[in-house]
Amino acid sequence: MPFAVPAEVVAALTEVGRRHSATPFMTLLAGFATVIARHSGQWDVAVGAPASGHRPPETEHIAGVFLNPVVLRCTLDPELPFERAVAAVRDRARAAYAHQDLPFERLVEDLGGARDLSRTPLYQVMFNLQESAMTGGASDDAEALDALREAARIAKTDLSLHLWPRPDGSLAGALEYATALFDAGTARRLTGHFVRLLTAAASRPGTRLADLDLIPPDERRRLLHDWNGPDVPRSAATACDLFEAQRDRTPGAVAIRHGGSEATFAELDDRANRFAHHLRRAGVGRGSMVGILLDRGVDLVAAILGAWKAGAGCLPFDPSYPADRIAHMLTTAGAELAITRAAYADRFGVPTLMVDTHRWMISAESSARPRRDTDPEEAAYALFTSGSTGRPKGVLLSHRAVANFLACAAETDTLGDRGGRPTGGGSPLFSTVAFDLSIANIWSALVAGRPVTLLPQDLDVADLGRLLAEAGPFDRFILTPAHLELLTEQLDAGQAAELAGLLWTAGAILPRRLANRWLELLGPGGLVNTYGPTETTVVMSAYPVVAPQDQEIVPIGRPMANTTVRVLDGQLRLLPTGAVGELHIGGACLATGYAGRPDLTAERFVPDPYGPPGSRLYRSGDLVRMRADGLMDYVGRIDDQVKVNGYRIEPGEIKAVVEEHPGVRECVVIAHQDRLVAFYRGERAADLAAHCARRLPDFMTPSLFVPVERIALNTNGKVDRAALLRALDEAVTGGTDEPVAPRNVVEERIAAVWTDLLGVPVGVRHNFFALGGHSILAARLAAGLQEEFGLDLSIRLVFEHPTVEALAIAVEDLIRAEVDALSEADLTHDLMRSEELLA
Repeated sequence: MPFAVPAEVVAALTEVGRRHSATPFMTLLAGFATVIARHSGQWDVAVGAPASGHRPPETEHIAGVFLNPVVLRCTLDPELPFERAVAAVRDRARAAYAHQDLPFERLVEDLGGARDLSRTPLYQVMFNLQESAMTGGASDDAEALDALREAARIAKTDLSLHLWPRPDGSLAGALEYATALFDAGTARRLTGHFVRLLTAAASRPGTRLADLDLIPPDERRRLLHDWNGPDVPRSAATACDLFEAQRDRTPGAVAIRHGGSEATFAELDDRANRFAHHLRRAGVGRGSMVGILLDRGVDLVAAILGAWKAGAGCLPFDPSYPADRIAHMLTTAGAELAITRAAYADRFGVPTLMVDTHRWMISAESSARPRRDTDPEEAAYALFTSGSTGRPKGVLLSHRAVANFLACAAETDTLGDRGGRPTGGGSPLFSTVAFDLSIANIWSALVAGRPVTLLPQDLDVADLGRLLAEAGPFDRFILTPAHLELLTEQLDAGQAAELAGLLWTAGAILPRRLANRWLELLGPGGLVNTYGPTETTVVMSAYPVVAPQDQEIVPIGRPMANTTVRVLDGQLRLLPTGAVGELHIGGACLATGYAGRPDLTAERFVPDPYGPPGSRLYRSGDLVRMRADGLMDYVGRIDDQVKVNGYRIEPGEIKAVVEEHPGVRECVVIAHQDRLVAFYRGERAADLAAHCARRLPDFMTPSLFVPVERIALNTNGKVDRAALLRALDEAVTGGTDEPVAPRNVVEERIAAVWTDLLGVPVGVRHNFFALGGHSILAARLAAGLQEEFGLDLSIRLVFEHPTVEALAIAVEDLIRAEVDALSEADLTHDLMRSEELLA
C-alpha cells in the first residue's frame, strides 16, 4: 500500500528530532508506534527493525547480506507530549542497537519466546527506514515498490512499514500486510492515519500522543454521525399504553398460552386491572416499586402489567434467588410491597400480596381500567445484575427506554424479513422473567397483538427443543447462543427450519459455525445477532445474518433507532475506524441509572463530549472495533466481567461471598469453558457450594471449587491464569496421572452417560465441570442419568457430586431408598390385606 509523507512534514520532524538528539528513524518510529498504540489500545509496543551491524563469525565465510532484526520496545504514555516520546524512543533505540550483534535466534532462545509458525516471535510489526531508495539502488518509487514486492512475496510480519527518501525531501512509503489479517482498505486507512499524525506532530510537537489528530474529517463525520442509529420520532406511549391499545383492537385474541390453557387480551387486561386497584388501595402509586416473585403463568404477566397500571415500576425475582439476595434487592430498589404466593412469602420483609391466599381479595376488585398519569422517564423495571463490589446492582429502565426498544424490535424484524415467515405464533418465554431478554419475548409480542407461550417453570433444557417444536412455530423469539447450540443438537433440519420466522441471539458471542448452520436452516435474514447490556434496555444493535460468515465471531451489527455509539479511549477521546476501544452508548435506550447508587451512576453514565448539552453515554466496558462498513465487532472486556450462558457476572461478587466462608483466606474466580471455577486458599471445605447457594443465584454459584496452596501471580502482579488452569487439570484427574477405570456396574453406566455427553473418556475421579461441563450440560446429564436408572435425579445432585465416584454413591443411596420404600409399601399392603381377611 504506497503512500508519501510531504517534504515540509519531514523537515519539521527532522528538526524535532535534532532538538532531542534523535535521528529521523527514531522520530518516525515514535509516530509509527503511536499509530499502532492508538489502534490497538496497547501502549507498550514491540517493533522489529533491521540492523546491518557486524556479521556473526559463523557466517563470515558465506556470501550475501545478513540483516539481524532488533526488537525495539516502545513503552509509551498517551499523556506524553510527542517530542518527549521521541526522546524516550531515542533511549530505547540506542540501548537496543548497542546489542545489535546478538543473533535474534539467541535472543528468542534466552527469553523463552513461544514458537508459532504463523508469526514472528517477540514482535509482529516491522519498521524500516532506508538510507537510500532501496538496497538494490532503485531510482524511483515504481522501481522501489517493484523491488519491495519481489523481496516480500509472503509477509514476514503482520505489518511492515517501509520508508525511503525522495530527491525532493519527502518520504515515499509502503505498508506490507498479512492478507489473512488485513485488507487493502484497512492498510490504506492505517497509512492515512500515520501521515495525518505525523503532520499534526510536526506542527505541534508538544501535543500529547493521545490528542494528536489522526482522523480525517470525512471519517470523523461517519464515526460521530453517519454510523449512529437513525433518528426516529417516538410517541410518549408506554408499553402499558401500547398493550391497552392492542387489547381494544383484539380483545378476544389469545394473549397468553400456558399449561394447556389460554387467556385472551381482554382476560389478561381485566386481571391486571384488578391487581392495579388492589395495589392502589395498598398505597402503591407513581414512583413506587413492586417486587414480583411468581412462577410462570398468567398471574406473572398480569402482575407486571398491574404494577404499571398502578403507576409503579416492577422488580422481578427468580424463584431460585436466595432470601438474603431478595432482601438486598428490595431494600436497594425501595420496593414497598411484593406480589408472590404463599410458598415464597417468607422470603420477604415487606408486605406481600399472595395470589393464591388472597385470590378472593383480588377477584373482588374492579376490572375497569384505573386512571393513571405515568411519567415516561419513571422506572418501568429494576433489573439486578452482578456487581463487582460483592453486591448486585439494580439497573433502572424507564418507560421511555422500554417503549423505544419495543418500537426498535418491530423495525428490526423487517431487516431480517424473508418469505414464508410464520405469522401469529407469537413468542415463547423459557428464561427467567428477571432476565432482560424476557422483556423482548413477552412485551414485543403482546404490543404487536401476538400471543406469548409460557414454557414450564421446571423446564429441563434437555427437552427445550421438543417443547419449542410442539408449541411453535413462532413469529420471533430471542435466545442465547448456548440455547441455540442446544437446539442444533435437539432438532432435525426440518424442525429447526419450521421453528420460527426469526431468531434473535443475544447475551453472548455468536460463533461463525453456529451462525452459518442456522443460516442454512432459516435462510438469509432468519437469524439476527444482537448486542446490548442491561443498561441499554435489552439490545441496542442488530446484525441480520444474510450471507455465510468468514470471521470467527459474528459482528454485533449497527445501532438501532435513536441510539448513539462512540468507540473511545480511557479519556473519552474518539478512536479511528478499526481501532479497538471501549464502546460508549447513548440515546433513548439508556437506563436512568442504578437504584440507590448515585456514585456508580455518575461513574458509568458520563456526559457525551461529542453530543449536545445534557446528552449522556454509558461506559459499557466492552471492547469493540468499528469496521469500515459501519458494523461493530466485539473484541473483549476491559475488566474481569464475564458472560456465562447469557448472564453477566462480576467474579468479584462471587469472590466476596466465597471469602466469607470461615475456612477460606483468599479466592479468585474465573470463567473457563462456559463455567465458573473458584480457586481458594485455606482449609479444604466441602460445603462451599452450599455456602454460595445461600447467597447467590444458581447461575452465579461456581460449578467447581479448587483448593490451591497459593494464588499465583505473574510478573505484572496479576493473577496467573495459566497456573490456575494447571491446578484445574489436577482437579480433573483427582491428582492421579492415569484415570481410574469404573469399578462396578453403577460407575460404568454413569461413565458411559458422561462419555456420550462430553465426547471424552472419563475416569471415576474426573470432575464433570473440569472436563468442560456447565449448567446446561449438567441438566442434560441429570436427564440422561434419570433415564438410565429410572430415578428422580435433580441437577443439584450433579453439582453436589461432580465425580463419577461420588455420583455413583449418591445414585446407589437413591436406589436403596427406593427399594426400602417399596419394601415398606409391600409390608403395609400385606398387613392391610391380613386385617381385611381377619375381619
